[in-house]
Amino acid sequence: MFKTIIFICLFCFCLYNGTFAQQSVLSQKICRLSAFVAEIPRVDRGGKDLLWIDSIYIQALKICDNDKADALLTLTFSLLPYNRVPIHIGLFGLKFNFPLFSADSEIYTKKNSKLPRRFLIDSPNDAFGDSDKLAHFFGSAFLTYEFRSENFCNSVGIFVELFEQAFTSEGPVSVPDLTADKLGSKFGKILREDEMFLPSRLLLMYNVLQLF
Repeated sequence: MFKTIIFICLFCFCLYNGTFAQQSVLSQKICRLSAFVAEIPRVDRGGKDLLWIDSIYIQALKICDNDKADALLTLTFSLLPYNRVPIHIGLFGLKFNFPLFSADSEIYTKKNSKLPRRFLIDSPNDAFGDSDKLAHFFGSAFLTYEFRSENFCNSVGIFVELFEQAFTSEGPVSVPDLTADKLGSKFGKILREDEMFLPSRLLLMYNVLQLF
């Protein structure tokens, strides 16, 4: 479901935000971007999800004064369809929910109902679809963009898959989650070379390649 998110949310937040003031600024940006997503008219967007993803990305850049790393991190938190992570440490019999940064409950709920969910050619044809994959995508993009290493990012994705399998209620390692991680990592690398590159271009290329 959200395989890379535990580590990305905790690890990146600790590295990228050293003070309470900075955390408050990030929280405000998350709320602003979540509100933007929540206000999209609820219509059947069909094949327009890729354009909607670009719109969300561009809005994040505006909110973050065109700071790419800041925008990618804000996108990761804002597009999470969850606001808590269920942790289960069987060795000690501990179970608890770890809260994640999110907008208030009303905006959070509305935002989740508007998340793009069918932007990959192999997206599940159900109500949830791939609504958790954008957090993977932008979280991995942040790691690669900030640390300039696809290998590091891919290693993090695999590590967290194994972590969740051991310590959360998630099932086996998810290939679709790792695919979203790798696509995001590629986007972060390209963004270093071409600042005008939009996520829809990479996602469209992936979809086309899956036809052959």
